[in-house]
Amino acid sequence: MTRWESFVGIMKQLVMIGWKLYPKVKARKDKKVEVKRSVMTDMRRLANLFCHFRNLSQDPQQVDISDMCRRQNFDILEKACMEYTTNDNANSENQNKCGLQLAVYYLVMKAAKILKVLYLIRDNDAKATETAEFIDVLSFSKDSLIGGALYNKIDKQNCAVSRTYLVWQTTASLEITCVQE
Repeated sequence: MTRWESFVGIMKQLVMIGWKLYPKVKARKDKKVEVKRSVMTDMRRLANLFCHFRNLSQDPQQVDISDMCRRQNFDILEKACMEYTTNDNANSENQNKCGLQLAVYYLVMKAAKILKVLYLIRDNDAKATETAEFIDVLSFSKDSLIGGALYNKIDKQNCAVSRTYLVWQTTASLEITCVQE
């Protein structure tokens, strides 16, 4: 297989996953543009993750999207996710991009489920079973993959809520003192 044929095969798989993500547009006709952008963002993220995955694999020329959804390659996928979601800026207080890390996890889960369904439709039960086992591994290791990101995101939301509450409380007390005078 030439490099070009390999690239075309990878693009076919990416387009197939995007094609399965795109029906969200039919469900939300009022937000067609936002859904389209969301799907395009998901496809860019999946392609970027695949590039990191391919660079970390032993044989980068023979890797395709379905290899990301194999249990045997879970360690490589985990490293690729960490590499993709780590901030390049060394001065940064928080090295991980928490929102991106969460989005990538759920995107990999969606892509694996789509691949599983496609394998079942094409009567490729062996690959469907392998992908189902990968989904199990991915869901079992959810805490180790995105536990910190989830905690940081919730903590950041709680800080924002408490700051908003403090601002509201301060303005309310100022209004009370103005009324009493």
